[in-house]
Amino acid sequence: MVVANGSRRDDLLHSVEGFVECSEYLRKLKSDCGWSNQHIDSGPGKSAVANVCEIIQELDTPQLNKLWNNSFQCCLLALQKVSECLANGQEKAMSNQVESNESYAYQTLELVSILLLGSLQMKSPLVVDGMMQCAEVLHGSLLDIHAVRPFLGGVITKLCVKWYKQKLINHEKICLNAITILLRMASANQKKTILADICSMQECISLFDFKRPSAPISDQADKPQLEENLYAAETIQELRTLILESFHRLQLLDKAIGRKFLCHAMLLQEDFMKEIHLDIMSRICHKYSHVKAEAVGHLYYQCWRSYAENMKEPFEESCVQDLMFRTVHAPCNANQDLFTPSRTILRAFSTHKGSAEVRHLLSRLYGPIMWRSLKATNSMVRANAARLLLDAFPMEEITMNRSKAAEGERFLGQQYEALYNLLLDDCSKIRAMGCMIVAEVLHSYWEALPAHIINTMLQTMYNDLAFDCVVEVRQAVFKATIILLDTSFAHPLLAQLLPPTMSKSLNDINEKVRISVADALLSVMNTNTISFYNVCAVDSIMARLEVDSATICRRLVKLLSPSFLPKDKPMQTWVERCVKFFEKNSRAARKFYALISSSMTEQDIGDFLSMIGKFTLNCASCRARRNGAANLDDSEHLPLNDVNNESTEVPDHAVDNGVLYAVLDVSCILWREFEGSKNRELMKNMMITFSRLIHVCFKIAEDERMLNALILLSSYLPPASIPVFSKSVIPKLRSLPDNSLDSYCEILIKCVCRWGWKTQFLNMLNEWVTDAVSAFTDPHVNEAASKAQKKNNPAVGPRRSMRQSASKENQTVTLETKSKKKRKAVTFTETVELRPGKSLKYLAMFLRVESECFLKTDGKQYLNKILVSIAKNLERCQEEVSRRLARKRKQASDVWTDELLVKAISIRCQIMVILHHIAKNCDKDTDSGDIVDISEFKSVISWMSDLVQGQSSTNKCLRDLNTSVVSDEAASTNLLSRLSLYRQVFSTCLGSMLELLSCGVEVFDEVEDAVARFCQSDMNLADYSGALMQIILQLQEHAAFELYNSRLNEASNSSSAEVKPMLKLVDIIDCWICTLLQRSRQEPECFVQLYRRDLRSHLKKLLKDQRLVLAAFPDMNLYDVVVEKLLSAVLADLTNEIKSRQHFWVANRISELPAFSSSVVPTVFSTPVESVYVCESVVPRLVRKVMADNEEAEASRAVAVLFRAIKDGKSKSDLESCYSTLSKDFPSLISAMNDLEADDRSCLVKGETVADVQEKGAAEDIVVLENPDAPNVFEDDDDLFL
Repeated sequence: MVVANGSRRDDLLHSVEGFVECSEYLRKLKSDCGWSNQHIDSGPGKSAVANVCEIIQELDTPQLNKLWNNSFQCCLLALQKVSECLANGQEKAMSNQVESNESYAYQTLELVSILLLGSLQMKSPLVVDGMMQCAEVLHGSLLDIHAVRPFLGGVITKLCVKWYKQKLINHEKICLNAITILLRMASANQKKTILADICSMQECISLFDFKRPSAPISDQADKPQLEENLYAAETIQELRTLILESFHRLQLLDKAIGRKFLCHAMLLQEDFMKEIHLDIMSRICHKYSHVKAEAVGHLYYQCWRSYAENMKEPFEESCVQDLMFRTVHAPCNANQDLFTPSRTILRAFSTHKGSAEVRHLLSRLYGPIMWRSLKATNSMVRANAARLLLDAFPMEEITMNRSKAAEGERFLGQQYEALYNLLLDDCSKIRAMGCMIVAEVLHSYWEALPAHIINTMLQTMYNDLAFDCVVEVRQAVFKATIILLDTSFAHPLLAQLLPPTMSKSLNDINEKVRISVADALLSVMNTNTISFYNVCAVDSIMARLEVDSATICRRLVKLLSPSFLPKDKPMQTWVERCVKFFEKNSRAARKFYALISSSMTEQDIGDFLSMIGKFTLNCASCRARRNGAANLDDSEHLPLNDVNNESTEVPDHAVDNGVLYAVLDVSCILWREFEGSKNRELMKNMMITFSRLIHVCFKIAEDERMLNALILLSSYLPPASIPVFSKSVIPKLRSLPDNSLDSYCEILIKCVCRWGWKTQFLNMLNEWVTDAVSAFTDPHVNEAASKAQKKNNPAVGPRRSMRQSASKENQTVTLETKSKKKRKAVTFTETVELRPGKSLKYLAMFLRVESECFLKTDGKQYLNKILVSIAKNLERCQEEVSRRLARKRKQASDVWTDELLVKAISIRCQIMVILHHIAKNCDKDTDSGDIVDISEFKSVISWMSDLVQGQSSTNKCLRDLNTSVVSDEAASTNLLSRLSLYRQVFSTCLGSMLELLSCGVEVFDEVEDAVARFCQSDMNLADYSGALMQIILQLQEHAAFELYNSRLNEASNSSSAEVKPMLKLVDIIDCWICTLLQRSRQEPECFVQLYRRDLRSHLKKLLKDQRLVLAAFPDMNLYDVVVEKLLSAVLADLTNEIKSRQHFWVANRISELPAFSSSVVPTVFSTPVESVYVCESVVPRLVRKVMADNEEAEASRAVAVLFRAIKDGKSKSDLESCYSTLSKDFPSLISAMNDLEADDRSCLVKGETVADVQEKGAAEDIVVLENPDAPNVFEDDDDLFL
């Protein structure tokens, strides 16, 4: 309560006597309720209104008249003051006069509004004249007040809504502005209260004539009345616009209460209904929201249900049928898809086709459209009509009596025929779509369709379309099969049709079709009535599993897993079926278990491995006993029941070498997934079983594959569990010949790494490398080692034996006896055998198998020192390469070949990168004194850069020696060997540079200088184009990163430093482009293959990165520079082609351009955005430059050929505008284009066929237009057809 009972009425009556009293009363009311201009519907605002309502209820009629009369006078004065301030632009000044930024006038209006709200809260409010006048005045000024005081406007809107809800006096006059404000608020607010208020006032919009013309202006008309009419007309027009906009607001469309209001608005007038429909159709665009389209469909269906009978027919014809017509003819492609949202709207009707009234509606409205569209010439229209037929099927005609039932049957037959004709359509896309549509229809209405119709459709699908010449059609057949398998009624017929089709289609040449077949087989497996092995033979599935890609193999593995890994069978059955699987197809079985292991649980893998180990141990023991007791100790004669109590007698075939290898291979595959398991008990039992298994199998192993499997399996076990084998691994690696198999050596190295014996292994390699590089300085050691190598390395290496001792050293015993009387003296002469090839091979394998394994060991510091020592020793190989490239003769007895030296340089760079990362990631407290420093990388790059000058001088010597090759054969042979060594070194150096950049070693500036020097030399860069492009990409990423950091730090002197690396990069790209252009002229076919395989993706990435830099830093516009260089090379290529041809030549498509141009142009104009930018920014500047620097006639011809070739692509409109601009500056360009068109027309002689013209053009070296009726082979290739 504000005051006591007697005085609070007086205070209320006194509050409306002036502005100051209103302000004081409102402030006191707010302070008592704790209200500060928050929501008036809840909290303190609602309490303040309730207090005012209590006071007003205590007033009698005279007091009410006095209250509202004074309130009306205060309202008028306040509105007059507000209008004056708004007119004079003093609203801001007036607002600053008070402490709370609210003037007395606005506070007066707010208090009057609160008084009105309090009065309207009574059950039966007494409306006096002053009260009604106050409501009308506030409603009339609502639009202006809401623009400057939204809160006050909301309060006035609230009281207008309540006034209209209670149907008080003149409620029709205070609704226009209120509904306008509510629609404004609804577009920016999603509150349910606003939507509820709009819905409660929906009937008021029927009071306004939205087509009423404005009042004419005349001198006799009353000016105030005229202004009022004009203001009302403008407000109604705004309300009309807001209502039209409401049909596009998802806040209204998505809620039932909002659709109720929109439905009421659409039911007002027929003309307004048509206008709303046309406005909705005009807003449907590409990528229209699916949710919004669904909401519009629900609105249309709700309107159709709500219309009266006299309005339904205009709505159906003007809106629904018009929407159907627009949908059938709407474009449906990747660039513009208007069909999908329109179809979504129509689905609101087709989803209710269970109602006979809806079916009759669809039949009646689709009748004039559907059947004509299904036979249209345009394939897009036929496709759209086919989709709509699926949604509306089955349509029914209205049959009032039985005599018209036959017409209904004929109408259904017409629909069946339309569905069948889709399968026979000339367009492949419609045939593929027809398969899916027929499958959907059969899935939903199988029981209702005639049997002969079903049989005919499915026979056509599986006998004809399953072997169609188009991939999409064949793929659609098996996608439709998945849909059909969901209905059990189709299983008997599919069981007859699928076997002859799927067994052939599983071997289809296209991978997409095979994927669909595999998915269909999985769907067959999920049925209870059809078995997949009856549909497609298991042998065929295994054969496909053996050779197919991983995508298909995963599906086939999922198909076969219940058969070979049954969940309801014991592990012994799994092993038996595994053996049978390997007997049928070993490669397929290996791939099966390799793919299925990732989806098996840890417990299943452990149990399966344990059972495999026991089974293999039984087989091996049986094999050993059959070979004789001498091969097996008494302790190793293990009874079968001691190993596995459930085991039965091992069959005869189970002891074959192939079976043993198979199960051992499966064990290796599964152990990869089981490694690191926390089930210690299971792991312990497996290790015991497999250690005994390996001990027995090594004694009977005679097959190379079985031996490799045993060694790989041993690497997963602790070395202590297999002491005999583990102690012989490193000696075996030491004693292996140089020509031993890489796979065998790699398996042994894996054992060493997994057992943690890396220190011993690296020490051995360090010793070998040290001895090998000593041959560079000691020629006697070199010569002796060469002889020893020839003696100890025969053509056929010794047989590998697991019992070979590693402690034997190569010794030569010389017994000297001068006389019988003298004492015999025995001397030992030890010869050092150099192993450069073996050491480098082992090092490469070690880095490949366990490149970072030493980071996980306790002695990593010692391992790092060993690697540093190896890297320093290999540095001498770099010096040896320099000596060989400098001297004129090469020693024939060197054990270090050129290939070994180059390989050593590459391995050294790999070791340096690893050591650099160790130093970078180690703790500060860790000693890293021996780790490689960044200066060593710079010295290596400097050495690589210095070799370029030597290559140039060698090329010069080769040119001078061309005349004396016969006279000095030795010198020429040495020179050619040096050139070969140069090529090997440069290939290795570029690969090493790329590895340094990829690993983040901070040598970007040095690499950039070296590559720039390399590109500026007279070398043939075509052989190194792929590696150069990858280095360019790495350098560009680094330059962009440095540019971003410099701009982020806002360095003062960063502008000049930013441009230098970018300019160097541009020079490198320029040399690279010139190299590609030269290669394309020499070997066009090889260039096209090289570009598509290696260079196209890299060039796209280069341009993409340059666009990103341009978007982030507009002042660093290197994208234009790179594109301009590419297009300059294209124009040079075209000019050269024009000069080389004696006759007329014109290219009508990009594919007809020369090799370089036809490859580069699609990359530059790959997207519409790029095309627009290039045509607007780069092409005009480039053409002006070319026309100024070259002969105008030839340059004009080249530019015209380029414009002609790409004029029909993605950049057609932009290219035409560019051409029109350039033609004004260069009239010769117009004449060149006219000459092309005239020569083009002269090629096609009247009466001659296209083949004759092509034959004639080929004889005269003329390129003519292709047959316009022939299919465009480049239509689906975005990179070749713009």
